[in-house]
Amino acid sequence: AAAATEAATSKGGWGIYLALAANIVNTLALATQKVAHNRITLRRTTQLHPAVELTTPAAADAGADADAAAAAAAATRKTPDYLREPLWWLGLVLQLASEAGNLAAFSDPATPTAIIASMGCVCVVSNWALSARYLREPCTKRDGLGVLLVLAGVVLIALYTPFPAHSDALDNLLPCPLFYQADYSSAPCGVLP
Repeated sequence: AAAATEAATSKGGWGIYLALAANIVNTLALATQKVAHNRITLRRTTQLHPAVELTTPAAADAGADADAAAAAAAATRKTPDYLREPLWWLGLVLQLASEAGNLAAFSDPATPTAIIASMGCVCVVSNWALSARYLREPCTKRDGLGVLLVLAGVVLIALYTPFPAHSDALDNLLPCPLFYQADYSSAPCGVLP
């Protein structure tokens, strides 16, 4: 099985590696945005209840008044809190860069689309690891089983996806029917397979 995996990946081009890297960057982007949202939630919580003990009815009323005041202030704000968080913007830029990398990976003619699309599952696995380790989210046996099933699926796709015999991708493109309704033979973007 190891020889088959090596033969399959040796046939592939740079698209596999680019898709793998792009999906790991995507995971970092999502984790960064999650940290930003957690910071915003923590700030809101500390603003609403700075250190008020809610043991007496008067203190409970003061806490309710603070909640109402914070809700009114949030309603009058025009910009959502996350748009003012630099860490959220960093996550967005990383996410856009990773999606551009994924798009570029699909342009590799030596790597089948099925392989590049299955590399998106790497995002699931790395997100599971990052969220358990750095975001302190609970990790259950069910999550671990799901990750193992995802990995098994990626390996099966990598092993049994046929690679193209040649890398001239223009031979397999369909012409655009909007411009060539009658005769496809003169289409400049490719020929029918």
